[in-house]
Amino acid sequence: MNGWPPVANFLLALLLPPAWSYLWSGLWQRLYRRRYFLQGWLSGAGGGGTAALLEHFWAYALGAAVSTAVGLAIWWWRRRKRRNVLALMGQKSRLLRDALVRRVREVTKPSPVLRPQRSPA
Repeated sequence: MNGWPPVANFLLALLLPPAWSYLWSGLWQRLYRRRYFLQGWLSGAGGGGTAALLEHFWAYALGAAVSTAVGLAIWWWRRRKRRNVLALMGQKSRLLRDALVRRVREVTKPSPVLRPQRSPA
């Protein structure tokens, strides 16, 4: 990588983490039925970028930084969407619970309770 042109290092760092992550997440899905695409992408780009910074491969480090930024942007976009869905689900369950409580209060009548009589004082 040291003798390669800077553009090749940049493109390699930009495209290698998502490609490896895709391959590994496909294998992981076959074994455990769960995909870890973004985690693999971010760890590959971040780890590769850190190693490139330590070795002074500036073009590769820049490509890895851009790849990490793209992966983080995708993660942030998907996270925000998921939070809105969870909030809506929470609101729906609160409304259902409140309707159920209202209905139960309407149906049940208070039973007579023995209470001491107030004495006139």
